[in-house]
Amino acid sequence: MYRLDNSLIVTHGQDLNSETARVTLIQSAKYRLESVRNFDFETKNKVTYPLIGLVVKVDAAASPSAVSYDVEGGYEKYKFGSELDAKCKGNGNFEIEFELEALGKSLEFDAKRTVISNDKSKLEAVLELKPGGKYQLVTDLTHIFKQNDVNLQVDALLKLAGRPEDIKGSTAVIVNKELLELFAKLSSGSNEYLDIDWKLNRAVGKPSGDIKLSVCYEPPASAPNPSALTLSLQVFLKGLVEANAQYKYVSGKGSATLNIDLPKQGRKIKGTGDLAVTGSNHVASVDLYWDADKDSKKSLHFETNSDITKNSLDSKYVTVHCSNSTMFTESCEKNSLVVLQQKTTLNVKGTLKGKLMDGHLVGQADLTLPKSRQLTVKLDRTLHLSRGSVELDGKLELVAKENAASSGNLLSLETKVKAEEANQLLDSLVRIALKTSKGKDLSASVVVKNTPQREQRLLEASAQVESSYFKTLTAQVSAEVSQTHITYKGHAAQGPETALDVSGRFDRGHDGKVLLRVDNTFALAFGLDNTIQITLPLEKIKTLKLTTSVNVDADNNNAVLKTDNALTLNGAETYKFGGEANRQKEKGTAKLVLILPKEQPRTLSTSWHVNDENGEIFHSDSTTRAGLCSETFHSDSTTCAGLCSETFHSNSTTCAGLCSETFYSASTICAGLCSEILHSDSTTCAGLCSETFHSDSTICAGLCSEIFHSDSTTCAGLCSETFHSNSTICAGLCSETFHSDNTICAGLCSETLHSDSTTCAGLCSETFHSDSTICAGLCSETFHSDSTICAVLCKVYKRGGSASLQWAGNQNAEITVEALVPKDRSGMEVRLTANTPKLGNVELTLQNKVSHVVGARSAATALLAIVNGKKYDFKGKVSEGSFKYLPNVDLTAVHPKGTSRLYLNLKRVSDTEFAGDSELQYTLNGGGKLTLSGESKIESLEDFSIKVDADSEALKLNKWHIVIERKPSKNKKNLQISATSAGKNVLAGRLDFHHSNKGSLSHWEVGGNVKLVDKNQDLKVALDIVELKKDTAGEIGLQTTLNAVLGERSFTGVQKFSNKELHLGSTLCLKQGQCSQVDLQSKLTIVDASEISHHLILLVDLKTLGVPEKLQVKSSTVRTGFLLMDHNVEVELHSDSVVTYKARIYLQEHEAGELTCYLQEGKAGDSTW
Repeated sequence: MYRLDNSLIVTHGQDLNSETARVTLIQSAKYRLESVRNFDFETKNKVTYPLIGLVVKVDAAASPSAVSYDVEGGYEKYKFGSELDAKCKGNGNFEIEFELEALGKSLEFDAKRTVISNDKSKLEAVLELKPGGKYQLVTDLTHIFKQNDVNLQVDALLKLAGRPEDIKGSTAVIVNKELLELFAKLSSGSNEYLDIDWKLNRAVGKPSGDIKLSVCYEPPASAPNPSALTLSLQVFLKGLVEANAQYKYVSGKGSATLNIDLPKQGRKIKGTGDLAVTGSNHVASVDLYWDADKDSKKSLHFETNSDITKNSLDSKYVTVHCSNSTMFTESCEKNSLVVLQQKTTLNVKGTLKGKLMDGHLVGQADLTLPKSRQLTVKLDRTLHLSRGSVELDGKLELVAKENAASSGNLLSLETKVKAEEANQLLDSLVRIALKTSKGKDLSASVVVKNTPQREQRLLEASAQVESSYFKTLTAQVSAEVSQTHITYKGHAAQGPETALDVSGRFDRGHDGKVLLRVDNTFALAFGLDNTIQITLPLEKIKTLKLTTSVNVDADNNNAVLKTDNALTLNGAETYKFGGEANRQKEKGTAKLVLILPKEQPRTLSTSWHVNDENGEIFHSDSTTRAGLCSETFHSDSTTCAGLCSETFHSNSTTCAGLCSETFYSASTICAGLCSEILHSDSTTCAGLCSETFHSDSTICAGLCSEIFHSDSTTCAGLCSETFHSNSTICAGLCSETFHSDNTICAGLCSETLHSDSTTCAGLCSETFHSDSTICAGLCSETFHSDSTICAVLCKVYKRGGSASLQWAGNQNAEITVEALVPKDRSGMEVRLTANTPKLGNVELTLQNKVSHVVGARSAATALLAIVNGKKYDFKGKVSEGSFKYLPNVDLTAVHPKGTSRLYLNLKRVSDTEFAGDSELQYTLNGGGKLTLSGESKIESLEDFSIKVDADSEALKLNKWHIVIERKPSKNKKNLQISATSAGKNVLAGRLDFHHSNKGSLSHWEVGGNVKLVDKNQDLKVALDIVELKKDTAGEIGLQTTLNAVLGERSFTGVQKFSNKELHLGSTLCLKQGQCSQVDLQSKLTIVDASEISHHLILLVDLKTLGVPEKLQVKSSTVRTGFLLMDHNVEVELHSDSVVTYKARIYLQEHEAGELTCYLQEGKAGDSTW
């Protein structure tokens, strides 16, 4: 399946952001072509032009078994639309649905055919007009077509709008060796309108038959004169027509009788006929009496006498009617047969030499009508038809005269054809001419030839139309067709001032085949060179010449396309457009060139690449996996893969001293050194830690936890003198340097284990474990000296591309983008560089990384933008903290004015003790920094203390220290609050404390009068904590809201931590309407590993604190499916003007899509790739 997408937006006028003065064209097409019997095609097109109210949509689809389209349009207040859905379900079954709507009126038509069996089927059709009503037809068909056995029967039901009764009809034709029967019936309700039954006995030598005709008529009650009804019969009255007929033929003689009874008119019609055949002579006569019982003179007589042989015909027909014309004239007027009032003759002569399909036929027919009008037809035809060849030479003339003496009008047709299938020879001529009695004429001739010429054939066609009514039209086309190419030319003209000339060559690339398919592979190759020249009788456009050149060579892995086009007006102004594209399996290039008259060329060049590689190849410095581990570490050159495996330790080779056979008496692999699983059977660490040493039965895994050292037990106390028989103190085994990350030695180091006297510090160097990663995490950024992150050890998907545009001679714009996504989809990296006249040099690097490791979950984003040497760097990380729904946050922005940072870190010290610190740093309006730290101890709601320290020189917070305490007491005002600044009292008071729980909501509230410096003011603080549950809130987490009011000042803080959203916000108001705000909101939706959506908003507005600038950052990342990603970033900086940076990137499996960057600083610029 191949897909093409195109979008074009053209904006005109002074406002290039106008939504009305804009023409938008969006197109898409999908197609698959296996053969003419196996294909699929779908296209969608939409054009809008709001300025004039134009909207047009055209959708269509086609396959061998279905065709559909959907057309909608509108212009101002006029709307139109049409839909078609036609499906062929095989075996003759089909469905058709058609709708048409325009100017408030509509038409709907549905048709359906269902094949019930080989001999029966059903057809249903519904037509609905609005306005107009609904019409429905249901038909049951019986169709048997066999040799000497034909049975065709139709039963129909018709429902008409506005008619209460349905119309029913049936008809049938039965043909076999013995019988020929035709019958038809028509009825509505209880009224029967038509009953016809015709039977013919086909017994050999004795044919006979019967005819029955019954037409019913019943006039409406309001009809004043039923007998005055004309040919438009409304058949409601029974007994209107009764008819029967008989025919017999025996031994060369035949006779026929006809009886028709018209009871309502009191008339009977009778007819007789006789036939006699003697040798080649055939004599027949017919008499018809249309008022037989009342007046036998009212009759018609017809007779014929013909001589018919095998090769000739000579026949004379004479028709005479009765002398009494009064009644006959009435009958003729009713049936438009006035011509029968006079004598009509027909003479036919003809001879045939040879056979009908292989011989010479000459014939003539003369017809004389009443009032002496004559019509003559002449035929002279020679035909030789055989298997594989045809030869025809024929002339046909038709002459019509008013009388025998006039010249008349002549119509002639001449045909000559010679064709041979074996050598594909064709030579044909068709000429038709008309000449009137007034001397006017019109003639047209067409010649078509196909002439074989060794390895090619010549196709020629010409046409000419001449007339006394208009100028002569001529056209000639010729083509030379060979196995590999086709050359062609054509010319058409009407007079000297209007002409069309076409010439060109079409090359078929693969031995005469444009497309080759073998299994799942294909090859496409062709070339086209074409020239079209038009000559017009116009003042401004005399000549127009278009030249086109296209070359295509493509297969599953590679494709090359090249095209050049030129349009020349009046031989002077030339417009040129060309391009070329080269696609390979993992990369491609494209180039477009536009040249307008008297202007410099415009050139657009693009390139892209796709590279899916694994870690072994990805290391550009040729570092293999074995190189991840140093030679010292692996003295036996064992690769890193064997560090922790049973096989690695089977030969007693120690893991550089880490693992010995003595140490692992149970052959436990290295990965289980410090795991709960290793010691689940209460086995001590194989002699590292004696039973005496661990009197409390603490297993070795407990040596490596912070809880174990919560009582400040130093490393020296962990080891006893008995344990170290050589009096080496434990402090030497576990140096402070080695344990800078608080990870204890976990019993890895003993004198017995390290017989080579290598100390523990030498086993695990600071460089190797600087990120606290144990042996299982060999891949860290520090460890890879080439700065290759661990993700490149796994397969990495790379997508990239570039685009450049040149115009006006020296104007140039370039953009390059590359994206890297690891196979595990743990993140992505996008690098962009651009250079445009408006934007200058732009460099953009975006990194996203997500870790789902239990206990260390984190999400990090880094955005680096360099615009004309100015650097803007944003880094943000949200990581799992000590509290379930309260992560640690670290956001840093570096820009030309300095560094801004928002930092929050909270931790649990014990079950009742908590601590945390926070930092806010900014550079606007001279810069500033706010640091917060605090600790709390909460035994219960009646016994707790909270201490907070805040310091900011810029915000005039001079070492503030706030203490909130509550001790058990009978006094309701038992909540004490105090605050000092640089050691001086600022705030003091005792407050009321209230607490309540309602469902998942916990509410705390304090209030009272406090002394602020030397002034008493009212203070009220309310805290709400809501536990978010999936069944009620649709998410799982915790949300807190803090509201505090002190005099005219107020503070509002919001914290929300859930599985879907992180929200940190605070608002400080010094007076009503004068507020500063800091808000961070992050929403993350994860359906599975391949469908992730993340939205981030950061707002910093500190105007009331003396910072005039406002910063706003918006980011969204959406990934659906395999490597499908859409990322948007927007950074706004508000001061005297607004500076905005925007970036959009989308990434697909085989495409690095479109990226648009904007810089708005009173002006706007854009670049699209």
